[in-house]
Amino acid sequence: MEIKCDINHNLNGKCSLQNFVRNISLDNEKKVLHVFELKNIRTIYDLIFSVSFFKFSNCMTDVYNNDSGEDISIHKLNINWKGHKNVLCANNKLKQDNELATIVYDKDICNIKNGTIQGKNSNINDILKSSINTSKNNNNINNNNINNNNINNNNINNNNNNNHLYNKDEFINNTLKNEEYNNILSNTELNKMNPSNNKEENNTTTLHPKHSNVMEINEMNNYYEKKKKECTYNNEYVYFDIYINSDIINIFHVNDKDKEKLIKYIYDIIETNDILIMCIYLNLQNVYEKLEKYNILNITLLKNIIEANKFEWMKNEIGISLSEFILIINFILKVKKNRIFCSNIFNQYNKNNNKTTKKKKNTKTLCDKIHQFIEFDNWTFKNIIDNPFFQRLRSLSQLGACQYVYPGATHSRFEHSLGVGFLSAKYFTHLCNRSNLSPNHGELKRMLRCVQIAGLCHDLGHGPFSHTFESFFMNYKKEDTDHKWNHASMSLNIAEHIIENLIDKDDVLDVSDIKIIKKLIKGTENNKPFCGIDPIDSLITASFDIICNNKNGLDADRFDYLQRDATIAPPNGTLPSLNCNRIIGQSAVINGHITYNVKEIHPVWTVYMNRFSLFKQVYTHRKVRAMELMLCDGFRLADDIFKWSESLNDLDSFLDLTDSSIIYDIKKKAKVCKYDEKLNHSLNLINSVIYDRNSEYTYKYISEINITEPKLIEYLKDITNEEKIARYAHGLSPDDIIIDWNYLNYGMGANDPLDSVYFYTSDNEDEAFIAHKEYRGTHPRYFEECNVRLYCKNKKVAHLAKQAHLNFISNEVFTASSPLHKKQKNSCAPIYTYTFHNYLSYVEPCVSLNKIKWINK
Repeated sequence: MEIKCDINHNLNGKCSLQNFVRNISLDNEKKVLHVFELKNIRTIYDLIFSVSFFKFSNCMTDVYNNDSGEDISIHKLNINWKGHKNVLCANNKLKQDNELATIVYDKDICNIKNGTIQGKNSNINDILKSSINTSKNNNNINNNNINNNNINNNNINNNNNNNHLYNKDEFINNTLKNEEYNNILSNTELNKMNPSNNKEENNTTTLHPKHSNVMEINEMNNYYEKKKKECTYNNEYVYFDIYINSDIINIFHVNDKDKEKLIKYIYDIIETNDILIMCIYLNLQNVYEKLEKYNILNITLLKNIIEANKFEWMKNEIGISLSEFILIINFILKVKKNRIFCSNIFNQYNKNNNKTTKKKKNTKTLCDKIHQFIEFDNWTFKNIIDNPFFQRLRSLSQLGACQYVYPGATHSRFEHSLGVGFLSAKYFTHLCNRSNLSPNHGELKRMLRCVQIAGLCHDLGHGPFSHTFESFFMNYKKEDTDHKWNHASMSLNIAEHIIENLIDKDDVLDVSDIKIIKKLIKGTENNKPFCGIDPIDSLITASFDIICNNKNGLDADRFDYLQRDATIAPPNGTLPSLNCNRIIGQSAVINGHITYNVKEIHPVWTVYMNRFSLFKQVYTHRKVRAMELMLCDGFRLADDIFKWSESLNDLDSFLDLTDSSIIYDIKKKAKVCKYDEKLNHSLNLINSVIYDRNSEYTYKYISEINITEPKLIEYLKDITNEEKIARYAHGLSPDDIIIDWNYLNYGMGANDPLDSVYFYTSDNEDEAFIAHKEYRGTHPRYFEECNVRLYCKNKKVAHLAKQAHLNFISNEVFTASSPLHKKQKNSCAPIYTYTFHNYLSYVEPCVSLNKIKWINK
């Protein structure tokens, strides 16, 4: 690899502070420069050193890739911190943990110890507190003596000898005790790094300088290969969190506008120059000046140089010694990512609160009937919302055939996806604020964008008429063991296609974001609790349940469609309404789970009840289901000509597959092929749905049976099919009837959904639990019911279908040997209902099956 580095750059550690202040155009430049002079802050290196501090944690498994179901164990990384006492921390929790004393860690960054107390895994606060040393330091900032108007010079003075975050001599002396270092260091280097060895071993042979350089270069190579091999087998890594001390910013007596500019510029420096942060932590200012000379300002570039084995160039040209190389290698091989955050500091200097600030608007606002006004930034509008695949959602009805029964059910997948994108970002932002973290910078800013994009893209894979296309067209009569087409998988493919085309355009997204967004769309299955997880990792882990919560169903997708779909009836109608803002407002992240205040258990239960009601009254309405069956029968008849089912493998063809296009294709083709029997029958079915409900092609509802007992549902499923029913009426064909199975539940199958929801109490917001029965009140005995309907395709034989179904029920379902009959004898309440068109029958306990009580509807 040829080393070509540009020596000229702007954001460097020795950059003049006059130029620094001039670049950010402060209103009170003289005041700021005067404070810099008083505090002995002469370079940007000094400035970043003064206002930043670090916090470390390490874990064995990446939260992004933790699909194994194993618990994530978080440990504290031991480091030495001597210069700052972190009592002026914007993060309240960290401030509370650190306000008693200085944090003093062990010295060896490459020897990570398990953060356990008395042999047991502890949570992050216990581990942090256990590492606090109550020894006092004369150079530490005294929290009781600090105010915004006065601060002692010694508190932020960047004296290179006394006020270091890290004491390199102590580090080296301690690491030299480790056998692995003694095996690789030459005598010359040992004497150089540990002068005490010279006194004890006066007979040490002095090597020739050239020979010493060659040995050091070889030792660099050997040490790097050794550590690289160790990291291959040990995937333990370090989280390197960078905090900005907002209280120190307050010593600059300037207005909020200038403070905002100053803080944001500091963020820009840190985000673009992680080498600066590494050198501050390792106390390698001289190394930073050497690297800065060659414009090596990020760890990635330095790693590329090391991986190219340019050790001779590093030694001779840059001038990095073996001891410095050891520190750097152990840092860059262990640190996988850095995070920069400052609690909610930007809420304090929010540009929306500053009326004098006039900036170009970076967002666009939309009106929404559910969420009122929703905003997205210009980048999201340009690259996601204005994408053809997203605009296609305008032509997909949210509720499919419901629009032909409920005139108000005309909203599209486009509206719903915008709502989910807005709501998911709102949800994530609330969880950040609740955890005292800022979603505006660092890793959380990146995660916020991924969450919003995933919310927008979660339904891109829907076909015409939404779930109707998936259930009745693509997967009609397929067994559970058969491969089924799934709109969620299609959404993942389209989202990946969109994002791949955006990676080369700008630096907003990278390749790793594709995996995160796809995982956000499909959600996670792991429901195991996490103990002692780092606050940011805990938040990121929980964020994978924001859009698709496979654990309990409380997600932004459900919150939006329950509110949006309920608007198809009048406000005072029979459909339930939901306000998710309070539920989201009472949510918090505890150990990687989204939890809710136990006082909100009834609103949480209302979510599940509303879902059940909408499924029963709207989504599975008997006329709606008849329309869906007719549409998809028509689509299947025409699929032999248009091959829609095969076009799903081609994204360009799928882009043209919408509600209107599929109907238009049939109508257009039918005009040309007037004598095609299948095509004409397909057109007749579709016209019966859209125009003429009383035509001879309209499917007629015959009867239904509802059962709640799980065992009885399985029994009924085993014995019921079209062939058996058709045998009970002469002249009735199995092709004349359709059996429609509908499973109605509260979102978690036959299980109580509250068994999967974590709550917390106002008295203890750090512990999550499953609510006991005493919290819940009255709930149903069964959480799932099966609704089995019979439809007749041919109105001329509808009376035969009705008689056949009645005979089938009497002879097959309610026989003396059936579990239905046995269950009925031991029951004290009706176990099922049986409904004919215009009549409803309740089978009551201790009533003979021959004496069915008919009740006129």
